[in-house]
Amino acid sequence: MQRTGLGGDALLLKCYTAEEAAPILGIPLGTLRNMTSRREIPVVKNGRSVRYRLLDLLAWIEERSVPALP
Repeated sequence: MQRTGLGGDALLLKCYTAEEAAPILGIPLGTLRNMTSRREIPVVKNGRSVRYRLLDLLAWIEERSVPALP
C-alpha cells in the first residue's frame, strides 16, 4: 500500500503565508512583515507573492537559540 500526502522532506519545503508563519515563529504578524522588509528572515518570492519555507523558519529559529547553562 502506498501512502499519500507530504513526506518529511516535502513538509520541510512547504511554503507558508505571513499569516501562517508568524504563529510558527511565535511573533506578531506586523513584526514578521517588518523583519521581511528589512531582509532579516529568509523568504521565497514569486513576483509580489512572499512565502516562508518551514525549513528556513526552523533554521532561523535554531540560529538564534541559546544553549542552557549546565
